[in-house]
Amino acid sequence: MGVYYWLTDHQKTALKYWRMAIDEGERLGARPQLSRTYAEIARRFFELKAQTGRPSPTQIGESLDKARAMFSGLGLHQDLAELESGIGLTDDASSDLSHS
Repeated sequence: MGVYYWLTDHQKTALKYWRMAIDEGERLGARPQLSRTYAEIARRFFELKAQTGRPSPTQIGESLDKARAMFSGLGLHQDLAELESGIGLTDDASSDLSHS
């Protein structure tokens, strides 16, 4: 639902659904899906940043860091590669986001 609302220009509603997905993923211990939710948020924030200059790099970096750490920890290397290639991040660019 988050992607649908994001794409129909209802970002606040999308974030609400993603927050619910995160809460439920944590409750159920569904780490692969939880990591993919964080990745989706990071992708959408990165797109928005490219288009409008918002949100802040800190907001992007938080979701990105969580997704990357979870993908690595779970051995989901394909998901990690897709995330990084999908948003065109290098290690230098991603560290800029994490430390802003």
